[in-house]
Amino acid sequence: MTILSSQRCKRGFTLIELLVVIAILVVLAGLLLPTLARTRERARLTACENNLHEFAKAIIMYRNDFGEMEMPDWLSDLHPRYLDNRQVYLCPADRSRGADGARPADIGFEAPQLEELDDPNLPCSYEYQFAGRAVSAQWDYRGYGITNVPANATWKEVKFAQMRYGDINHPGAYDQTVFPMMRCFHHWATRRWRYPAQNKVMGLTINVAYAGNIFHSPFWWELPLSELQEE
Repeated sequence: MTILSSQRCKRGFTLIELLVVIAILVVLAGLLLPTLARTRERARLTACENNLHEFAKAIIMYRNDFGEMEMPDWLSDLHPRYLDNRQVYLCPADRSRGADGARPADIGFEAPQLEELDDPNLPCSYEYQFAGRAVSAQWDYRGYGITNVPANATWKEVKFAQMRYGDINHPGAYDQTVFPMMRCFHHWATRRWRYPAQNKVMGLTINVAYAGNIFHSPFWWELPLSELQEE
């Protein structure tokens, strides 16, 4: 009995047993990897929102100093007086670390890079909607119903006019808690909406509202959610 037991212990795994173990490990990996990926993305999204909260506080302090309807020309104008940590300029999900501008090339949507919104002074992952540079021809803001601005208007002038007077989607003033002053497009794949009227699919955008709060929206933030289908 002793000799037979010893032989059984020493024979090890058969090929079939090894294949069964490998198959089990493959199944477990298939179950766990998507969960781990979602957990990592949630962590990156939370860190990004923390960055945006810091920007919101810095911009509000800036407006307290210079006037409620005053905005910096660039986000870099906040450094270092209002925002001393340069790491908050980079979204954790931005693989280019700010080098490719605010709009990643892989968002899969007709959203061309607006170079006039990329900060010229330091790498930045976030799009700043109130930049002090003239709006390029890529956005026909007059055709969008924003007409009470001077010729060659800056983004700052156009956005203040849109917030105060509305546009073709929203006649009248916008609620400042849902009017973006900063946007992050680096979490695009986390959530998706379909716009049936134009058969377009838009991903998640994280926004800092003019009022200072954070809110989520599709790329076209102006659209009522009643007109969208979440996928």
